[in-house]
Amino acid sequence: MTEDVQNRLDQSMSGESPKINPDEQRKYLGTFRERVALAIPFAQVTNSDAVNQTIKIIQMHPDYQIIINGALPTNQQSPYLKAAAANNAKFNINTDKIYQNTATAFAIVVAAKQSINETNIEFSETTSKTVNSPKTKLTFWQKLFNRNKEG
Repeated sequence: MTEDVQNRLDQSMSGESPKINPDEQRKYLGTFRERVALAIPFAQVTNSDAVNQTIKIIQMHPDYQIIINGALPTNQQSPYLKAAAANNAKFNINTDKIYQNTATAFAIVVAAKQSINETNIEFSETTSKTVNSPKTKLTFWQKLFNRNKEG
């Protein structure tokens, strides 16, 4: 019991606090899986469809941010930085050494501030053809009478 208290005091004095799901945060460049709308691995980062899908998502959701792995070469970061600037989107370049730079690790992550729980977040050429469009919510009365907004 006293060891737990001492460890907690040591962490507090050094400014470190225990992280929630640290492996998940390393994988998704400092954010949680539930906040991610799109994750592009290093192997796919130069694909023009990946850039286009990123642009579509930040245009549909201007409050999302682009998180860039600092291990990504500057020339490969450029299209994503230009997309963020052109669409007034926030971006962050994470240069911490804990973020991997393997072919399967994520180089670009588009994430929300809150949980969005998208099912298919990893970029692939087949998913790039069908970007998730915002779903229109039915009102209480439309649900009650089983009618959609169109008619």
